[in-house]
Amino acid sequence: MADSWQALKARLGPRIPWAMARFVRQVLGLCVAVGGGLALMSCGRPLSPVDREIDATPKGQVTVVEFVDYGCAFCKELHPHLWDLLDRYQGTVRVVVKVVPLDKHEGARRLALAEVCARDEHKELALHDAMMRGGDRSEESLDEAARGVGISVTEWHDCMRSDRAEQAVQSDEAAWEEMGGDGLPMVFINDEKLVGLNDIEVYEKAMRDAVGD
Repeated sequence: MADSWQALKARLGPRIPWAMARFVRQVLGLCVAVGGGLALMSCGRPLSPVDREIDATPKGQVTVVEFVDYGCAFCKELHPHLWDLLDRYQGTVRVVVKVVPLDKHEGARRLALAEVCARDEHKELALHDAMMRGGDRSEESLDEAARGVGISVTEWHDCMRSDRAEQAVQSDEAAWEEMGGDGLPMVFINDEKLVGLNDIEVYEKAMRDAVGD
């Protein structure tokens, strides 16, 4: 029986290089099965949203996928500590932010639209950092933050009013649900899932494990 990707990694551990297994899955479209030895067979399920981000990451880099809501107090509390940690791994980590604006948080959807529209100019991580560290969520402050990271504000505003931006937010929300939808912040370091506000040592260990330190 073919194992799921995460279950397979947990079972095999160091017995098979994870990058090699990823190559087999990505390039050959095969999964590894365990049962009296290793065998290859066709994958029985589509890749998850996090799997797809891992496969899109350049070889040798760690993938960090962060699901956040800009109205989430725990997300904001974690952010500076997590970002400072990721700064220490610059050049070896690819960070992907996915937005999950919960209805109970007023204004969260507008900020989510702001983030997805910053992707057009590859400024989403800089704007995400500014929004998470900033306290003032007014339209004027948001515009100032966008200008501060080099976003063309007129085009960015047009994007925020578009169906395309709303569809991008909905796609991120669907990805969160597919990955369990069991809390925020939800952070994946490669395929290790960390939900809620954990001690920074938990993320540090996950990063060390991911880079092989």
